Formats: sequence, structure tokens, C-alpha cells
Amino acid sequence: MIKSIKMILKKFYYSKMGAFLRYIPERSIISYRCSKTNKSIQEINKKKIKEPLKVVFLIEYPQVFNSTLSIFDSFNSMDASEAYILALPKFPVKDKNEAFDKLSGKYINVISGYNIEEDSWFDLEKFSPDYVFYSRPYVKEYPSLYRPEKVSKYAKICYTTYGFDFTLGYHIEVNYNKRLM
Repeated sequence: MIKSIKMILKKFYYSKMGAFLRYIPERSIISYRCSKTNKSIQEINKKKIKEPLKVVFLIEYPQVFNSTLSIFDSFNSMDASEAYILALPKFPVKDKNEAFDKLSGKYINVISGYNIEEDSWFDLEKFSPDYVFYSRPYVKEYPSLYRPEKVSKYAKICYTTYGFDFTLGYHIEVNYNKRLM
């Protein structure tokens, strides 16, 4: 069991998502590198600005958040990252934000995606996240400023599915549509 945990950690560490971990000083994480490589990383760390990785999870349906909860908790547990939930109302209806009502009481760093008093959407581009996680592939159900084609211009986007269909045809095309991918 310990070997499998080490393998999972090692795969994450060397993956693209784990790239930010490789810039953390050796004493902060378990390192699989030789001492020569660690010295070069420490030199990079001295030059690099120490800003935490900013990760945002776009959530419209609070039930769907369970599929990304473990990722959210992982980012929150790291000192080198900040994880936020951007709770959106079910578009195009804007007057009730069920996701914000349910998630803001349970989790930290929950942001309301729509301000009713000002009649404005939260400006995600000004917030400047490094990664944005989508939990639903339905591009048309997002306001235009939160659609993947716009967000991908200033942040890396990730998609975590909330379920799997074991049928061929339309369901697979919807869940893994080419436009989102």
C-alpha cells in the first residue's frame, strides 16, 4: 500500500499539474531528485517570485462539487496554492445562486459568481487564476465570460467529469465534446 501511494505521488509530482511542486524548496516536499538537481531548483526559487498557485473551481450545481472535492481539498492543504470555489447561478437564471448558498456555509474561499445588487458577473480575468476547473462540459450553460474559449486565454483549464456513461453515441459526445476538449 505504501508503494502504491508513493507511485501516485511520484506520478503527480512529475505530471504537468504537479509542475508547481517542483519549484518548492526540497525541505518542503518529498524529493526524488539528486542533490545536484535540487541545488539548481533552489537557485530558481531564489529568483522566482513567491506567489501561491491560484486555482478556481466553477460550480453551478452543489451536488456536482463532490466529484472535485478531493482535488479542492488537496490544493487547500498545500501552502503553495490557494483554492477557490466560484459559485455560479444556473445560467441563464441569475436571481438565485443555489451553489453559493449551499457551499459558502461548508467551505472556505467561496465566491459568488453573480452580484444581484450591481447586476454584474464576477471578473475572473482580473482575479487571474492559474487553473480553472470545470465540472460540467456543457459550454452553452455558462455565461460568455466563463466559457472555456475565453478563460483559456488567461488560465489553464481542466475538466473533471461528474459521472460516466457506458453507452455509445450521444452521451459520450456530450460529456466529452470536442469543443470543450
